[in-house]
Amino acid sequence: MKVKKRVFLKIGAALLGTGMAAFLLFAATSFLGDPISGSLAKVAIHEYVAQHYPEREFEIGEIKYNFKFGEYSAKVSDPTSRDTQFLVSWEGNGCSDNYEYAVLDGWNTMDRLAEECAEEIKPLLSSAEGLEQAAFTVTLSNETQENGITPKPALDVSFEKEMASDFTLIIRADSPNPSIEEAARMLEAADQTLKANGYFLAEYTIDLQDSEQEDHCLLISDVTPELIEEGNLVKRFYQCESSDLPQEGEPFVRFYPIVD
Repeated sequence: MKVKKRVFLKIGAALLGTGMAAFLLFAATSFLGDPISGSLAKVAIHEYVAQHYPEREFEIGEIKYNFKFGEYSAKVSDPTSRDTQFLVSWEGNGCSDNYEYAVLDGWNTMDRLAEECAEEIKPLLSSAEGLEQAAFTVTLSNETQENGITPKPALDVSFEKEMASDFTLIIRADSPNPSIEEAARMLEAADQTLKANGYFLAEYTIDLQDSEQEDHCLLISDVTPELIEEGNLVKRFYQCESSDLPQEGEPFVRFYPIVD
């Protein structure tokens, strides 16, 4: 009986090991793709680029698997153009790319210009009173994101101050007690500093994180330079914060978490 029991235990252990191996292989394939499909994707993507862009000397990057969408893709770029880069994807029944959106429509260029804008204004803002410990990000303005890029910038153009009006400044900082008054002071300081140096951005957003209570914050967005110039920023923010629904053309003001 003991011999049979040992045999059954060995068989059970072998089956369990096989099952675990199969599970791990399935999990790896689900997240990383399988080698055969990866090879097919590589061939298909290289052929697609050669057929659709025969006059261009593009570089094709590593083939990567996106488990979320179940597709393989590769970054394609022009070594002579910093804005000419796009994705070619393969799903098993053919390839597609986002060249028109990313390159021709100007989104690559605008994203890069936003980064260049941020590099120029961060040192100015960090030296302004009340903004020394803040972090700054520059993104496309709401109007640009909603309505598209008009006019489209020239490919690989360098950032100029006059382009700042296409962008939004996001200010993030920690505060032991986030308040509308503090947010207003920081926004006024940022706007004054930028204008004094020739940068006129489209709008501002500020995110004050409560350093004493995790997940508590004050978020204010859609603040235009014109609104700051009016001089009643604190009063306006309180009016917007007390409103149940954001009004068109008005700032969005909310403390989080929302308490009923």
